[in-house]
Amino acid sequence: MNGETDLGYHEMKESFRGSYEESIRLYAKYGEDYSTFDEMWEYIPDIILDTNLELLISRNQKKGENKEIDWDSSTSHILVGADMLNRGFTVEKLAVTYMPRYSVGKSTADTIQQRCRFFGYKRNYLWSCRVFLPKSVQTEYEEYVDHEEEMRNWLISTPRLEDVERLLLISSDLNATRKNILSKSTVVNKLSGWRQMNAFQAISDNTSFIESWLSNKELQLYHDYGTEDRQHYYAKLPISDVIEFLSKFKFQNVPDSARKQATLRYLKYLNSKARRPVDHAYLIFMARRGEARERAFKVETQKLQELFSGRSTTGSSVYPGDRQIRFEDSITIQIHKVKLKCESTQWCGKEAYTLAIYYPDDFAINYVES
Repeated sequence: MNGETDLGYHEMKESFRGSYEESIRLYAKYGEDYSTFDEMWEYIPDIILDTNLELLISRNQKKGENKEIDWDSSTSHILVGADMLNRGFTVEKLAVTYMPRYSVGKSTADTIQQRCRFFGYKRNYLWSCRVFLPKSVQTEYEEYVDHEEEMRNWLISTPRLEDVERLLLISSDLNATRKNILSKSTVVNKLSGWRQMNAFQAISDNTSFIESWLSNKELQLYHDYGTEDRQHYYAKLPISDVIEFLSKFKFQNVPDSARKQATLRYLKYLNSKARRPVDHAYLIFMARRGEARERAFKVETQKLQELFSGRSTTGSSVYPGDRQIRFEDSITIQIHKVKLKCESTQWCGKEAYTLAIYYPDDFAINYVES
């Protein structure tokens, strides 16, 4: 290199100059002193020459390749590696991370957490830190932190440890960990799309609650589909009201009770998100003006065979089906009044309220329980 007479020298200098504004941006934000570009440039050649480039690969102990890095040999170090840097390798005073690696399929939350060594105790030099990640990995870390904060807040708000549910909310784009190390009793469920609920163990309590709740609510017609059993009315409500509604509606079977608790936690999480908080959700009373709609009931499982009415072209207008009665900008809860159809004299003809919950694609999430 021929110094300032070398074209490569000027190209490199201009490249550094282009990065200068970004380099000092956080210094200014945190009130730290910083030098001008020309003042810094005087030291750049010496810094480059005094930087150690270390290739970290799987080392062969028999050949003595497991030697420690001599951190005192240079003022700065650049570490390049794959699995050696993937997990468990701690770098003190790490300032810049360039991690182009990403998963083709679903990432596991514990693995990406182990990779993020750019977290840690860096407050004293935070303005010097930079992290470069693929966009998909950035999203994974943002969602990981969001759900970690949700879990932390949940633990803080639960006074007794024995009352804490063994329930983990996690992005639908992530697995909690590798399947082969999970307990056999661990179950992964999805809060996505439609979920039909069955609430037939507390019919009297739910009937009293729903009719009392409806007595002071103003509902709007979703759409005029012509017949009473297709006239559905809805309310757009603050999430706090929807949380109160779902809290008071009773499920006594284990799967639906777990889904209810997961949904309640998720609604609270959505409402408290630092980025794009959600402040509303929807309740839709299906066939509000009509009679209870008859549905086939399986006594053995105490579940409906099918809750939703399908698409129909009869009548004055095309009916898209119950599953299309929903909103996409937040969670929708449908209230269904059904009349049970079966051969059991105990159950046949009973009228009961039950729910269906819709989680739009933008709100889809998983929960892991054990």
